[in-house]
Amino acid sequence: MNRLKENAKQHKGLIVLLIAMAVSYGHSMFVNRPWYDELYTYYYFVSRGPVYAAIHWPVPNNHMGYSVLAAFVDLFGNSYLGLRAVSVICSTLNIYLIYKLANHIDKKYELVYLACFIGAYMPYSLAFQGRGYALSTTCLLIAMNMLMLIAFDKDRFIYYAVWTVSLAWGLYTIPSSTYWVIPVCLTGGFFLLALGRYKKMFKLIAASVAGALITFFMYSLVWLAIGSNLLSKEEDSGFFGMYQLDVIKSSPTAAFSRGMQYMLDTPYIQSSDRKEVVTGLWGYFESLFDQYYSYTESYMGRVTCIVCVLSVIFAIVYIAGFIRKKENRDDNEKSREFMSGVIVAVFGISIPVMLIVQSVQPYLRVFSFFAVIYGVMTPFLVSRIFKLFKKYLKREDRVYPMAEQGIYFLMFFYAMVAVFIFTWYRPSRIQLADRENDIADVLKVMDGDPHEISSIYYTDDFQRFVLKFYYDIEPEEASFEEAEYVILSNAFLENTEQSDWPMLIYHDSFDSDYLMENFEVKGETKAYRIYRRK
Repeated sequence: MNRLKENAKQHKGLIVLLIAMAVSYGHSMFVNRPWYDELYTYYYFVSRGPVYAAIHWPVPNNHMGYSVLAAFVDLFGNSYLGLRAVSVICSTLNIYLIYKLANHIDKKYELVYLACFIGAYMPYSLAFQGRGYALSTTCLLIAMNMLMLIAFDKDRFIYYAVWTVSLAWGLYTIPSSTYWVIPVCLTGGFFLLALGRYKKMFKLIAASVAGALITFFMYSLVWLAIGSNLLSKEEDSGFFGMYQLDVIKSSPTAAFSRGMQYMLDTPYIQSSDRKEVVTGLWGYFESLFDQYYSYTESYMGRVTCIVCVLSVIFAIVYIAGFIRKKENRDDNEKSREFMSGVIVAVFGISIPVMLIVQSVQPYLRVFSFFAVIYGVMTPFLVSRIFKLFKKYLKREDRVYPMAEQGIYFLMFFYAMVAVFIFTWYRPSRIQLADRENDIADVLKVMDGDPHEISSIYYTDDFQRFVLKFYYDIEPEEASFEEAEYVILSNAFLENTEQSDWPMLIYHDSFDSDYLMENFEVKGETKAYRIYRRK
């Protein structure tokens, strides 16, 4: 008990920050309504239970590892918590894990690490969404902390085991987690190799291979489920009409290969022209960082790119100098700084190389985890610059340490201002869900209770998700001639030339005269109208 009190006193600042951010994430979770991808996840996977979520992958939009955990929470009966609580928990935990990571490298950097992560809008916006990005970042941070313990603590089996699970679950959650899994493995291997810790290096490689095997096993279950389902529906497959389990029993190889083929033919990220990827690399990362730190129109994306490039250059130079002096290996403080340099260099180089090799430009949110890496890059760059000043200007007074700490404090203050903006301004005024809010609003003003809707003719792809999530009802999907209710967007009614996604109907096949003759308006907003059969 006394030790607990001492730890609470020592880390009271962290405790206050954790509570504040948990409240912030929780506030945003309820104020900012879910958007299409979240509702799709909830409707098709989370609400159908953990087992279903674990083995179904119809499209790349499903973050299976997240859906499985969220499905367990959803058993408590609250749709908001079921969809988003896992992200909120992970995002709060991420702050603690970043704090621990900073303490592994150098305690004086902890404010900068926290500032870079907390002050980035994209990770914040994903912190309360029912998607797997916050969970993937948690897996990254667990892996990085385990790497620190493997490198600098006693050689314990538990560290390698947790490392293995974090890699596997990160990849199971989002396949694009490879963009941090490969760099973090390279970081650990290079660091241990450079310091001559070969025994730990081979154990780390073995643990990484075990993680790959576990990931392969989990995806194998998915491939069996997908393949057996497809084969049972394909008339020329030889398994048409059979139950999925019978397909797996009779020919698991056929089900496995068909499922794997389907997933490979449905990539998470579409390929682009390699020349465009190379020439557009700077603009791509500038756009990414614009979504991190540009709260208004600014050049923060460009500035952040420059900081990243400079930190990688300094890291390469530092690594080369460190390796030349073998005596550095026995210096614990220098070894920890070396680790931060390796993280900067490996992540900073390998991610652009991976994009070029794969010839892809992923959705920017795929790299929301990079806020963690930027949190390592910034203090590394600042500390190296100040050390250069000290070395070449021969200044040993208190000016540089004070200036250095001043920069750290300003960055943290900037992050806290950003958090205030995110918590009280953006969530309530910049909603993630536009069309979903419009549908919910028209259901509010309809003449009667939405639960009275027994059958509906769906005209766009959002309505079923809103009805399920906000009202926990699933009206029977009926044809236009048989449905009791119809919800139509005013944009569709006013624009007779084209129908944009997610409209499920087209003007040339929609009988507006039938609508007017047989239905009457029961609610209307600026965006939608709800009709009931007369």
